[in-house]
Amino acid sequence: MGARDSGADDDRMGPRDEITGRRYEYGPWQMVIQADSVFFRTLVHVVRGEMYLPVVTDLRYDKSAPYSVCMIFNSDTGMAARWEFGRELLRSGQREISGVGDVQVWPSSNVDSGEVMISLRSGPEMALVAIAGEIVDAFLDQAASVVAVGEEADVFGIEEALSQLLGEK
Repeated sequence: MGARDSGADDDRMGPRDEITGRRYEYGPWQMVIQADSVFFRTLVHVVRGEMYLPVVTDLRYDKSAPYSVCMIFNSDTGMAARWEFGRELLRSGQREISGVGDVQVWPSSNVDSGEVMISLRSGPEMALVAIAGEIVDAFLDQAASVVAVGEEADVFGIEEALSQLLGEK
């Protein structure tokens, strides 16, 4: 697993807390890229009021599920929480609010932070997650190297499966 160094002091700094003035650091991330999958381990922040709580999180993309990405929170503990949602939702949420229902993604209103916000709902429970836009960009770029955007149906074999169901093959 190759780790990427955090580089300059402000490279991975998140938003500045309006009350304390503290900035939240994302730190280094790790990635593994294989022919059929992409794996990133990074820190995200769960937003609780004015606090940003760091959580080790895995981002995964696999060719066998070409339309979706997976986020596994607390990935290094026995209390992991897994969320799977559309790759396109994550991609479009970098530019504008996207999604309805359980998962919504949007760029932070603090333009200088470069963060992407992700709202995850399960029943009455809701979690708000902040992730560095740079990490989302790198992850999606690598996912596109496994399956290019727009070519998911070719990989998924939906045309072939439909033909088989209709008895055409």
